[in-house]
Amino acid sequence: MKAILVLALLAVAAFAVSEATVSSTQRSALVDLYKGTHGESWTKNTNWLADDPCTNQWAGVTCDSTGANILRIELPLNRLSGTLSSSLSALTACESLYFKNNKLSGTVPTSISNLPLTSLHLEQNLLSGSLNFIGNWSDMNYLYLSDNAFTGTVPDAFYSYSKLKWIDLSFNALSGSLPKSMVYLTNAEFVDLSDNAFTGVLYDGSNLTASIFDLPQVNEFYVENNHFTGVLPAELPSWNKMKYYFANGNQLSGVIPSWVCNMISYNLQSNRFNCPLPSCCQQECDRGYIKCCGTCA
Repeated sequence: MKAILVLALLAVAAFAVSEATVSSTQRSALVDLYKGTHGESWTKNTNWLADDPCTNQWAGVTCDSTGANILRIELPLNRLSGTLSSSLSALTACESLYFKNNKLSGTVPTSISNLPLTSLHLEQNLLSGSLNFIGNWSDMNYLYLSDNAFTGTVPDAFYSYSKLKWIDLSFNALSGSLPKSMVYLTNAEFVDLSDNAFTGVLYDGSNLTASIFDLPQVNEFYVENNHFTGVLPAELPSWNKMKYYFANGNQLSGVIPSWVCNMISYNLQSNRFNCPLPSCCQQECDRGYIKCCGTCA
């Protein structure tokens, strides 16, 4: 008899799990997103607002295996316009927000800093304000905020970002020095800070101070069209993997080191470097290219 009762209870539990639904607060957060970004005009809005987001498979929404939590919202190039709601913080299991190439405007709510994000794609929108929404995202892999109108300084928030692979802050109006915590991006492969108004010293010529040149995994490093000062390190660490380095349009000085010649692609023009140029730069100039030409004081 007891065995039958246990089996019955297990069957009820299994049915309850299979019938799990998204909480009202999570559903409300999605509804706020829909209404706040003119969901009726989206390119893809299949089944949105129809009862349960997971059961009814709202377009661009991915749920966990139980159907009780929202894991990802992926709506790139989908004609979203308007602002993001602070109610997104209700999506407590959400790992990815992918809103690339829309017309989102206004500020990004700071409440998303509490989400367990592994990727955030807000590039190619009309967003403005500060980056104070960047949270302590220790599992973050991809952080794309380029091609917006963000202003202010970059928060010193990267001490626990050891899993970050790509960071793109390019084409904004960010200013100030880079935060010290950026040297903790030990797994970053792609760093793009170009076309902002950053200032400060990229490298001061001292081996006693950690710099972004010490990051072991960076393959591509873009800082062109800012106001950076300082010099280039005479040598790169033996573990350094950088093959693309673009720093044109800054105020860098000193001598261009020979390691530049090992890059697959580079651009150092429009700085304040001293002559003589390394052999590869001189050869580029002789052939009429501009990668190093015009850099000598």
